[in-house]
Amino acid sequence: MLLMHLQKVQQFLTAACIGNL
Repeated sequence: MLLMHLQKVQQFLTAACIGNL
């Protein structure tokens, strides 16, 4: 489903933001 895909993308972006800090 699209919702699951968006959740995975959000999780990836959040991890990327934390990694950049």
